[in-house]
Amino acid sequence: MLSYLRVFILFVFAAILLSNYASGQRATNSILSNFGRVSCDSTLWGSDLTLVQDPQGSDPDFFLQCGITDHIDNVISKFISYNGTKNQLYINDISDYTNSNIYILDIGLPSNVVCPELTTPDYTIDGVVLSQFEFDMDGDLYALSNYDTYTGTASIGAYDDTTGQLITGTDKTLYFPMDHLPSDVANGDLVIIPNGRMFCVFGYDTSKVFEITNYSKEETGDAFANFIGSPTQVCFAIAFINGHLVMGGTDLYGYCYNFDYDIANASLGNEQNSPLNIMPIDYTSFSPSVAVGMKLVGSVQVDATHYDLTYHIYLKNLGNVRLGNVALKDDLEGVFGAGHISNVSTSFISNGGGLELNSGYNGAGNINILRTGLPFQSLGNYPSDTSSSLIELNVTVSDPVYDSIYYNSAQFSGKVGRDSTLLTLLDSSNNYSVFFANWNETIDPNNNNVADDPGEGTPTPWIVSQVLPIELTNFTVKPENGTVLLDWTTDAEQDIRYFVVERSLDATRFDSVGRVTGSGTSVLSSNYSYSDLNPPHRTLYYRLRFVNGNGSFGISEVRAVDLMSADNTQPISSHIYPNPIKDYVVIERSAASSDMVYVEMKNVLGTTVYEYSYSGSSIRQKVSLPPLSTGHYYINIYNSGGSSEVKKLFIRN
Repeated sequence: MLSYLRVFILFVFAAILLSNYASGQRATNSILSNFGRVSCDSTLWGSDLTLVQDPQGSDPDFFLQCGITDHIDNVISKFISYNGTKNQLYINDISDYTNSNIYILDIGLPSNVVCPELTTPDYTIDGVVLSQFEFDMDGDLYALSNYDTYTGTASIGAYDDTTGQLITGTDKTLYFPMDHLPSDVANGDLVIIPNGRMFCVFGYDTSKVFEITNYSKEETGDAFANFIGSPTQVCFAIAFINGHLVMGGTDLYGYCYNFDYDIANASLGNEQNSPLNIMPIDYTSFSPSVAVGMKLVGSVQVDATHYDLTYHIYLKNLGNVRLGNVALKDDLEGVFGAGHISNVSTSFISNGGGLELNSGYNGAGNINILRTGLPFQSLGNYPSDTSSSLIELNVTVSDPVYDSIYYNSAQFSGKVGRDSTLLTLLDSSNNYSVFFANWNETIDPNNNNVADDPGEGTPTPWIVSQVLPIELTNFTVKPENGTVLLDWTTDAEQDIRYFVVERSLDATRFDSVGRVTGSGTSVLSSNYSYSDLNPPHRTLYYRLRFVNGNGSFGISEVRAVDLMSADNTQPISSHIYPNPIKDYVVIERSAASSDMVYVEMKNVLGTTVYEYSYSGSSIRQKVSLPPLSTGHYYINIYNSGGSSEVKKLFIRN
């Protein structure tokens, strides 16, 4: 939000909408809404609401143009934000510098988008001036106040949007980095993207971009503004568009500009002309988004030619707009071949979205897992526990080709709008692997609220050799005096000659480390054990390969272990600070040791990005880091004596 000569505040409004882009369907699609002027050549007196589709593309276009000067005669001292819980836009007029006069704009979301009807303010909050405010996905309104350039601090909290009062217990101190203090927080804008991450751009002399962490009322402790970068021009507006931040401004003399920030790659783009030459004073956005993940949770051999498979499929509305016409498709016949599937069934494990299954789904001629047709099904964007559903899919596969990999991918889609404002969103399922701690990490590993970035649509594999040719009732892996002890029990075996113990550093590439003789064919319980005497002291993954008399084999599930200290006591604990971090981290351990300490950092995709080692005799060690993109990382600390810990950090640039 621009504060002009410190006397008045300019305001622009940004929204998002629905239209098929030339590049085709995508999982996330946004439309920029600008409350300000339809042209950069216009004066500040008068106001327009414009919706721009594909604002970052080569061919942006107006989706909607609404002149609202008759009711809001200028863009001075006004703010705008989108409330996803109500699918409505809020304009706050504070031009009397005493009250907050609230307009609620209904533009037809999530149905047909139209220009809003405006008359007088819907209500007034007497004696309260709310500026720089932004709704989160739960409908809570956040705002900044009391910025102090001497201490580099401000106040941030959640406010009741009807009374303007600070919600008790939500007030936090926000710390800005002393080497990147903004000149003020009256000029600029806030944005909360649908997954909850907050970003802002502030400053009149030089704009600075930050990500604000630990701000929400659910989190304890202080909030921190992590510096991202500085655009070469002053920006007054910021919005979230398809995994990017869009920041805009004007020199007030007919030149308007935009900057792009790629959240996933943590990169600030170069200056560009404002799309369609609109005057950016303040932005907001609507971001409809779908996401789906898939996990193979069961694989059982029924007889010589049939296998029962169980999949879990997770559906999520990632955006801030309710989705209509939701559909889920899985073509099992296309995966396993015609005539090779039977006993197909589906059921809900959880159904916060309140969806209905298609009783006729068979994975072949009928591939719609959800009921289709009238009335159309929809999936809400609020609250979080009603915006997702988890489905179990069971299928019997016959005569698969041994050792061949069968890749299964589900397609989840939804729509927003209708007629000329129709937008269809589509996402292919991403495989739930050992690198993901939960479904949210599976569907959006780089945490930019876009589910179809490169590498985020990996099909879920199944291989016949993953089926166990035995009844395995127990398989444990645990550390023991610097070694790893594996124990397993079988209730029955079919011509098992031996077991191969396999070890991996990344749960993907496995090497043989030992062999144990099997019991042949038996219906009795058999107990086995194996000690891996010289394991590398880090996080390790183990599995068992069962080899039959004819040379065929099966593979068990994977077990992970973090090695303990050499004397089998609890590991030496570590404390890492600061967090968030920038170009270094301090590792402080609870005790010294004679072992070497190894540090391994991985990104959210499981890729190792940095390794470092030092003597364990140092209780406190400063570790300089190479340039890394802003985002979340995992740091694994282990030593040659067996101690191992995993920490989660946030790195900022």
